[in-house]
Amino acid sequence: MLYLGTDRTEITLSSAAGATVALLGGEPFPDALVMWWNFVGRTHDEIVAAWHDWNGRTGRFAEVPGHDTRIPAPPMPEVRLTPRMRTA
Repeated sequence: MLYLGTDRTEITLSSAAGATVALLGGEPFPDALVMWWNFVGRTHDEIVAAWHDWNGRTGRFAEVPGHDTRIPAPPMPEVRLTPRMRTA
């Protein structure tokens, strides 16, 4: 993963062996966010729900083709996760 900064109008990529690229972009979220492991939400409860859905394979998160084993999310920390605002 790589942060490319702001105010770009183009980017050039190359690969000697070929590659698959996913480019994400857009305006930053205005809300304070909670981030833990691979989850991002607005509240502690959203993160807990995502944790349950990931480990419980509820169908909320898609399977990755070609991978039969899903890495389980670690146990939730024993503290309440709090949102933080972006600083830049």
